[in-house]
Amino acid sequence: MKNLHSSVARCCSLPVALRDGIACRAAAERRRALRTVLILSLPLVFALLLPLNLPAAEKTVDDFRAAAAKANAVLTIPEWEQTPEAVEASMKDAIAKANAALDQIGQQDLGKVTFKSTVIALDDLAYEAGLTANRANVIKQSNTNAAMRTAAENAVKAYQDWVVGVDYREDVYKAVKAFADTQPKLSGEDEKLLSETMRDYRRAGLALSRDKRQEVEQLRKDLAKLGTDFDRNIVDAKAPAIFTKAELDGVPEDFLAKPEVKTGDDAYTVMANVTWQFVTVEENAKSEATRQKLYVIHDSLAKDTNVPVLNQMLVLRNKIALRLGYKSWDDFQTEIRMAKSGAGAKSYIDNLIGGIQPKFTAEVSEMQKMKAGDTSDPNAKIAVWDWRYYQNQLNKKKFTVDKEALRAYFPFQKVLDGMFDIYQNIFGLKFEKITPPYKWIDDLQLYIVTDSASGEPLGMFYLDMFPREGKFNHFAEFAIVDGKLLLSSCCAIFHRLPRTSPRCSAIQRGKLSSTNLATPCIPS
Repeated sequence: MKNLHSSVARCCSLPVALRDGIACRAAAERRRALRTVLILSLPLVFALLLPLNLPAAEKTVDDFRAAAAKANAVLTIPEWEQTPEAVEASMKDAIAKANAALDQIGQQDLGKVTFKSTVIALDDLAYEAGLTANRANVIKQSNTNAAMRTAAENAVKAYQDWVVGVDYREDVYKAVKAFADTQPKLSGEDEKLLSETMRDYRRAGLALSRDKRQEVEQLRKDLAKLGTDFDRNIVDAKAPAIFTKAELDGVPEDFLAKPEVKTGDDAYTVMANVTWQFVTVEENAKSEATRQKLYVIHDSLAKDTNVPVLNQMLVLRNKIALRLGYKSWDDFQTEIRMAKSGAGAKSYIDNLIGGIQPKFTAEVSEMQKMKAGDTSDPNAKIAVWDWRYYQNQLNKKKFTVDKEALRAYFPFQKVLDGMFDIYQNIFGLKFEKITPPYKWIDDLQLYIVTDSASGEPLGMFYLDMFPREGKFNHFAEFAIVDGKLLLSSCCAIFHRLPRTSPRCSAIQRGKLSSTNLATPCIPS
């Protein structure tokens, strides 16, 4: 059941965090170590005057099928749904097929169950349904058509509801438990998958009475829907903040000259929900009042709609944890992680704070001195909306680093190619851009990753690099085809300046250190 409990969306948080979430595969006779290379860039990328001029792709996925076949792998690009009706129909069909497979598991003679007919069958059906959910999630987060995004969101909700319900199929549980009760002599991944499947049944409350199980099931379904609503409210939130030019003193002129920013004779509209606009102002505006105003708006996105949703989620989380016999939601969540408990997680954080506090205090002290000089207030304190600005000023003062001047030396495509070169050399890989059979946006890129020595295809990824209306408004990676016997692919979504911007083609030097490639991900 491990796959069924994975979140559909895998997102990144600042500075850059990659969450793997590749579905695991258990049966020894059907597994091989597939590696998925996922690209995550840095939070913000800007440009000066160099246009983004991407070379035309010369190859397609068909050019790599022979190499994939030689490696006993299947090279697959998803067939994307292109209408709301198709999105809805695909999810209904996927769930229907999965339910039929669940029925087969539950109808077995409990005296004849096997690993393949129970645990593997459950893993297989979850994997297949998950592929449809992955596509729906990417459509939900990135499609340019609002009707498509709505249909995909409804499909994701239907999938989440179904996923929770699978845990409570008593007939399936009895079949899996019947096999586990034989105390089979498994090893490696097989043993791990069986152990985690039974663990997840316990965590779902299968040992509870029928009435309590049904209550927990409904609570979990309600929580999943609220989580999707919460995310959607953030994406839909629009947060314009209007300033005068004087209030934006220090902000780059080319930013202020943008048509979407300069909206009046002395009116400049900054969208607090658009990450690159928010950070540009926070890093450069000399006025603390401006930084504070924008920060508060940014951190209050969807407040009116999401505060009630969040309160409901907190109540549901607590109820679920208590019904399952845990003291708190944090104990429930951390049980299967390294921390093992909420207390363990807190201890780790406390130890981390203790270790970094001296360095943090020293750095804040430097910023405070600079702010004291700016404000003529010897008691000036660094507020949360100040640190980006004073960190930027300290870089200029201490290291003579001017991000605006440096951008011209870091054109986007050149930096991307350079990053690929580094990782090609380190890991023995080769990145090649290929033609996507279908694009949901004109500047979508598709890359294939191969072993540089053998030519074996290892994975694929899409790059959707620029912000737009309705798109997920942060930096993220979403799985599309999870790793089994299929080569994996993923979609990395970023928020750079729009491609039409004269600043879109260069990357800040300071952001390059945050550029990451995920380590190879193999079935576990």
